[in-house]
Amino acid sequence: MNFNEELISNDLFLTPDGIPFVMYDSLYDENHRDHDSRIILLTTNYNFELLRKCNYWLGFGYQFNFGYLFTINVVLDLDTVSVVYVIIPNSSLDSFKLLFKTLKRYLPPSSYPVSFIFAADELAGLSALKLAFPNVSIRPSMVHFSNVIWDRLYNETNLPDMLGSNLKIKLDQLMTLTYSPVDDIVKNYERLLASEYFTTHAELLEVVIHFFEERYIGRRTRPGYNMRAEPKYPLEVWHCGPANRLRNEEFDNRINQWYKMYTDFLNGNLPNSLSELVRLLKSDNHLNKEQVESMLFEINRFHEEIAISINGRGT
Repeated sequence: MNFNEELISNDLFLTPDGIPFVMYDSLYDENHRDHDSRIILLTTNYNFELLRKCNYWLGFGYQFNFGYLFTINVVLDLDTVSVVYVIIPNSSLDSFKLLFKTLKRYLPPSSYPVSFIFAADELAGLSALKLAFPNVSIRPSMVHFSNVIWDRLYNETNLPDMLGSNLKIKLDQLMTLTYSPVDDIVKNYERLLASEYFTTHAELLEVVIHFFEERYIGRRTRPGYNMRAEPKYPLEVWHCGPANRLRNEEFDNRINQWYKMYTDFLNGNLPNSLSELVRLLKSDNHLNKEQVESMLFEINRFHEEIAISINGRGT
């Protein structure tokens, strides 16, 4: 059945504790007139309370054959947990704009995050995110982009078998260019290409370089000239900056662990219908309940300690 028409099973609207889980479904919204752009928001008020109080969010996207899932996760002390699940028809710019517009209905501006990490392979999503939250620090996940390249090579070439573990190491070196000052990225990239590993394996690595340049650096417009075409992801979009590099790398490594675990979870339970997906996400939400409660407790305790400290100074 078409995603824009399929009804969610009645037993999926509540959590096992009897708490509403389907927070919004545009199919039942009389004011939502575009029936080809359905959006479903799955979460609980408890999850939303944690989202409002947490300064660091992570967005993760996954394409199914009948729709697109985007999860919004909170990050606290390098731990990541999914708190909001959004299902849209596809990963187009219009769908992402609708996603963030709908999300903001439930969020006062004071609860917007300090930082939003975008771990999805959609430029449209990044663009819509920047439009929706212009004053929020937004950056892609370097590890996610590295995994995109690695997965492409693993599925479409035999380079991983031919070059072994060194290939992954060199790919990671390419992606650490994101920590260079933006004006130095291309220069540092060309310096890396001139290193022994890349010159020795230049012919074999041509497919890697071609794919990387198309996405992140830009292909040379003419051999021997420094002019490059615009890449799919402009430097300013995927650039993380040199500040707090060690912290960013540790942060990205933890995100990578979560990303692999969650991708394996979805790949191992691929749903064939909307209701199957909602059932899967309802189960995931239930499994996350204890972690959500623990995170919210820590945040509330932190705020209470600050309030006590301020009141103590005022007396």
